[in-house]
Amino acid sequence: MPKWFQLRATKTTNGDGLKMANDFYETGLFEYSEPGISTYPVE
Repeated sequence: MPKWFQLRATKTTNGDGLKMANDFYETGLFEYSEPGISTYPVE
């Protein structure tokens, strides 16, 4: 899917996943945006 993007945030990101998804959607540049919950190991 060429126009799908997945963004990742770290613990230093300003905002949580839901707020960031809403911020992206409200720019008008995205048809939809949804938060996803996943964890990645930290080394």
